[in-house]
Amino acid sequence: MRLEGKVAIVTGAGRGIGAAIAQRFAAEGASVVCADIDGRSARSTESAILTSGGAGRAVEADISTVNGNQAMIGAALEFGGLDVLHANAAIQV
Repeated sequence: MRLEGKVAIVTGAGRGIGAAIAQRFAAEGASVVCADIDGRSARSTESAILTSGGAGRAVEADISTVNGNQAMIGAALEFGGLDVLHANAAIQV
């Protein structure tokens, strides 16, 4: 549990490498914000995290916009802050 008590945002968390990273972070004890432009995919990753006993929250967010970034940060603040940002989506945050 190397990430116990930490809060992480993973962009592009709806599928593939992003989903795997989000799930691994949760398995290591982090509370994970699963951000993806496809809300359905983000919710799928959130569901996998919750089913395995982790803490996760899906956020449908276009990270190329101010509103998308605010939504991600807002979700992280609900967990208590932000410790890790893994920028997996194919765009700079």
